Amino acid sequence: MEIFQWTLIDGNTAVREAEYYVYRSNELGIPKEIRPFFHCEDLPIGRSISVVLRYNGISYKACIEHRGRYKPGFTRMFWPDEFGELFREFFDAGETLPLIRFERAGEGVYNVTLFTGKKTKSFRRFYDDGFEDWTEGQMGRLITKEEWKASLTDKSIFNEKSLHAVRALFEYSSDHVAACSQLARKYGGTSNTYNSPVMHLGNRVLKRLHIPLIHGRECDQTAWSVSMLGKHVDPNLFVWKLRPELAEAYAEVYGKYERS
Repeated sequence: MEIFQWTLIDGNTAVREAEYYVYRSNELGIPKEIRPFFHCEDLPIGRSISVVLRYNGISYKACIEHRGRYKPGFTRMFWPDEFGELFREFFDAGETLPLIRFERAGEGVYNVTLFTGKKTKSFRRFYDDGFEDWTEGQMGRLITKEEWKASLTDKSIFNEKSLHAVRALFEYSSDHVAACSQLARKYGGTSNTYNSPVMHLGNRVLKRLHIPLIHGRECDQTAWSVSMLGKHVDPNLFVWKLRPELAEAYAEVYGKYERS
């Protein structure tokens, strides 16, 4: 059975295509058709189960979480950075599609094999070229780096919450891309800890600079696109990317990285 990027070979073996965001995010989505393989089809929303991933004789602790406020929600597997580093050799090649094979090895234990599949485009361009285009929204004009620099030091625009959200995204990765759920897992809080301050920040910036926001697709009734670009990297994961002008301004005002 094939569903989304999964192939269920038999009752004990499943294979998942591992595009760039899997490597970068240390997680992957588990569609409802694949949940029985991981014994998580009845996992209540808001709950998680622990699993063990074995690779080359080494065990890595991971978990499967059922997220979402309403049924059916969505289920994702998360693993530690140490396991995520195993993908680097495949992505550095940039010519073939890395695959993850999961084989049941006991209750909650899965032997993992990494191998390469069909040729595809460079995975280091996945966020820019894959799945769908970045959503930009439509502002009356772009905000310049100098305007962002002035705004970053204005506490009436960048309050503590909005600065924390932007700082987290800036420091999450070198290309400043992450989902709110990923920021929450790494820096604490919930998705709304980052989502809400970014939307309020956008409204304050537009008001201060007298810029109209013409709603683009997926931007209706929001202003997150003032400071972010956005896109789905799979049907259940929407990521943000700091606008380049804001990223450059932040680097000049606060330095490249503040967290260890």
